[in-house]
Amino acid sequence: MASNHIIEATGLYKTFGSVTPARDITVNIDAQSVVGLIGTNGAGKTTFVNMLTGYIKPDRGEIVFRGKRITGLAPRKITGLGIARSFQIPQLFGSQTARENIEIALAISGLSADLANDSLARLGVLEFADMVSGTLPEGVRKLLDIALAMVCKPEVLFPDGITERNAPPFGADVGLQNPVRLIMRLQQAAGADMRQHIEPRQMVVEVDQRQHRGDKQRHGRDDKQPRHDKMPALGPP
Repeated sequence: MASNHIIEATGLYKTFGSVTPARDITVNIDAQSVVGLIGTNGAGKTTFVNMLTGYIKPDRGEIVFRGKRITGLAPRKITGLGIARSFQIPQLFGSQTARENIEIALAISGLSADLANDSLARLGVLEFADMVSGTLPEGVRKLLDIALAMVCKPEVLFPDGITERNAPPFGADVGLQNPVRLIMRLQQAAGADMRQHIEPRQMVVEVDQRQHRGDKQRHGRDDKQPRHDKMPALGPP
């Protein structure tokens, strides 16, 4: 029987000095699924996502996407293959408007700038299109960061830190304080053909009549590990 795994991570191991946030991690992610990665601060959730998306190279182990080994590839190459992510700290062009951020991402992806408003509308932030992104509320900035990741129409999406308890409200009809509604909005925005991986922080996302799975990760050894979750992006997808 053919495997339905779109991503296979086997034996991933990563140390930062005396800290080991990833120890022998083996995870399979199925196509057309929503997966919750749960763990306390310092458990290694963002380190795991960083390894899958190329921002950190594992010391050991293998990562396979659709049968192709991608371990150690650069983030841009992995994005080009169909894996995208947002960040705990949104990686935006702070002096540009929300619309201009999307237009830059569209240009990089070879798509028309005319699609910018649609991209913002799908995430419920079109009303902020003409505001400079550096002045936006943090919740809107996070959604804009997700919109940037979705421009390239990835097969797998890692929205990092979308359910942080300190995420502020921002008045849009979908917000980070209602992660279930946000996940439903992401599914609707992505369409039926997109595979999504949701990386919530410190809470279990439960939605009836949906295929959801929470993989609890307990590989961290020190809550005071270096904050590699603040690693900057190399620009929009």
